[in-house]
Amino acid sequence: MNTTSQATRQERARRAQGIWAGLASALFMGMTPVFGKQAIVYGLPPLTVVAMRTILAALLLFVALLLFKRSYLYIYPAGLLGCALAGSINGFGSLLFYSALGRIDASLGQLLYSLYPLFVAGWLWLDHQPPSKMTAIRLALALPAVYLLTQTTSGEVDWVGIALMLGASALYALHLPINQRVLYDMPAP
Repeated sequence: MNTTSQATRQERARRAQGIWAGLASALFMGMTPVFGKQAIVYGLPPLTVVAMRTILAALLLFVALLLFKRSYLYIYPAGLLGCALAGSINGFGSLLFYSALGRIDASLGQLLYSLYPLFVAGWLWLDHQPPSKMTAIRLALALPAVYLLTQTTSGEVDWVGIALMLGASALYALHLPINQRVLYDMPAP
């Protein structure tokens, strides 16, 4: 077998692996508010839900790295501080996320949370990286959509819940450029 066809086959296998990872990510990310809302409805406080989710995720990640990519457990001190900052911001955002789920429907919460790319554009603009025209068009389309999403048939809008979810989205968006800056020289898994 020649090396070109072998490289093509490896590329196809890697692409298929990426597609499956993307689909799994979408599935699990989409289920987060549903299961989080159920936990809160059944009486768990949002802080407990966040703590359980964080501990479980950290343990699973640690075990996976320990078994398969032990070299990724090393990080230089400045990178560790940056990751701690980004993790703290994301952790506070998780508290806002689950607190919001205690007040609004999971479907509305997920839709509001999915506006984080607009917040990323805002954070990058503050970092002197102006958004593209396409991003400006997306923003112009998304803002009226937020208004429409928050209107309920009963006329009662929980603005605190909406603000909490938008705050969670903004904090999630903030941790992304921080990690991008801090971990730019770290290899992707």
